[in-house]
This record gives sequence, C-alpha cells and structure tokens, in this order.
Amino acid sequence: LPEIMGGVLNTYPLMNASKNGDAMINLTSIYLPAHTDMLAGRVSGSWPNTALLSGAVGLKNITGPIDKKNYLPSEVSGITLTITGTTGISNQAFMSNTQIVNLTISAPIPRIGWQTFYSCTNLESVTLNIPNDLFIGTDAFKNCSNLETLTFNVNGIINMDGGNSFMATKIKTLIIPDNTIVSADAFWDCDSLEWVVIGENVTLGTTSLGECANLRYVYVPKTARLSLNGSFNGPFTKDRDSNKHPTVTAIYTDAADAAEVETLIDNGTWCEYWNDVSHSSDGSERNRVDNCIPVVYDKDLDDFMAVIEALQAE
Repeated sequence: LPEIMGGVLNTYPLMNASKNGDAMINLTSIYLPAHTDMLAGRVSGSWPNTALLSGAVGLKNITGPIDKKNYLPSEVSGITLTITGTTGISNQAFMSNTQIVNLTISAPIPRIGWQTFYSCTNLESVTLNIPNDLFIGTDAFKNCSNLETLTFNVNGIINMDGGNSFMATKIKTLIIPDNTIVSADAFWDCDSLEWVVIGENVTLGTTSLGECANLRYVYVPKTARLSLNGSFNGPFTKDRDSNKHPTVTAIYTDAADAAEVETLIDNGTWCEYWNDVSHSSDGSERNRVDNCIPVVYDKDLDDFMAVIEALQAE
C-alpha cells in the first residue's frame, strides 16, 4: 500500500469481494508501510471487529506492522507473515493461531511477550531479525508442535529467562547465539532435536534441554556458563524426577581438559553434571556416577560441525 494513503488502514479500504469486486479474491501478497495505523474494525456499524484483510482468500504473504492475530483474514491458511514497523508484540497476541506457517520478525522489538505465539500448531519456521537486545517471555512459542526451524539474527543479548520459551516444539537442530541466557526448561521435551551448538558466553539453565529424547551431540565452548541452579539437574537431564541418564552421546568442547571446563559449572563437577546424581532431600549427600558421558576435548566449532556433516552423510 502506498504511504500516500495517510497511514491509516481501516476496515473499509480492504473489506471483501462484495464491496470491492474481485480485487481481494485475487490478492496474494501485501506490504503495509511501517507507520500504518492498524484499526481492527469498527466498534459499531455494519462490520464490527472484522479482520482488516477479510475476503482476501488467496493471500499468502503479509508484511507490515501486524501485531495481533485479528488483523489476519480468517478465510486463509498457510500464511507467511513478516512483522515489521512495530516496537512491541503483546502477550498472547497470536496465541493458538493456526494460519501462520512461516514467521519472520524484522523489527526493533525489545520483547516477545508471555504466550505470544503459544500453541500456533501450524507454525513451521521462525526467524528473528532483531537489531537490539531481546527478551523472550514465558511460553512464548511453547506447544508450537510443528515448529522445526529456528533462526536467531539478534544484534544484542537474548534473554529467555521467562521459562518454557520453546518447550514441546519439533526443532531439529539448534544454534544458541553468543551472549544468550537460556532459562530452565526453555527447550524441554523437544523430541526431534538432534544436535545443539552453544555459543560463547551462554548461560544454560536447569533442564533447559531436558527430555529431548533424540539429542545426541552437543558443542559447549569453554566460555559457556552451565548452571545447576541448586537442583542437581543439568540442562540435558533426561528426567528430573527419576535421575535417568541423559541421551547425549558425546559432548565436544574447546576446553583442553576436564579441569578447565569444570570451572564453568556452578555447584557441581563435570561428571556429576552430565549424569545421574543421588542426593538426599536437603541436597546434603551427592554421589558421582562413574560412567560420564564421553567428552571430546580440544575441539573447536569447525571440528564439531565436521562430525555432524559426516554423520548426516551416512
């Protein structure tokens, strides 16, 4: 839409085929200027609270300051949504939406709120192009059961300290960017996850990658901070209640030896951290398990990715 429209988009200009002929039926893509004032619909009159793009049954690509699900046409599915021109997305703004398949956020938003995209069950890919620090709230993408691809392009610190941010998704591979704070249970129960790269200066919380049944390979740089948070459950714990062994086959690290990497772990040792730990109810007794997960030392990220590529080629 041209900016000459004055930046106000009401229900009427893009109503439906009955008012605009066949134009809306044939519309497949739309770009809305960043300053567009999105008015969701009249509070009285013939079309109260109607989606702005109602009638655009063929619309698949939407770009603009769409920060609420009721701005989307209810008649369509399989939408690729690119959010631009907004500085905030509210809590539960798109909760339980089943229309969005591909999501890109390219806007200077400081936070993705509580349950913003919770249970968007048809969402398959998310790309976050954020030019500043970003806070990702509790349950922000939880139960997006078809979400496979997650890409971070954030020029700042990512804070997932809200908890459960991407729990129960189908993410297959995960690269956690540098300077990220990952909360407890952030990627809990991501059963499709196969390998993870942890960036520099990342803080990884308790059971943040727990119950990921197919997770096999992890890269942990020596600058990472792996926190037990006083619970004796590491981020890869299989089951925090029964102390089952994690599923991880091998951990790769650029640390020279166990002594170097153990200094990065709060409240425990490397062996305890990646394995079962028995303890009393008050945490006063802790016993190491002899068979630690194999750790491959003195390997950089390129070495790790070469291993992954070789495994994928088999």
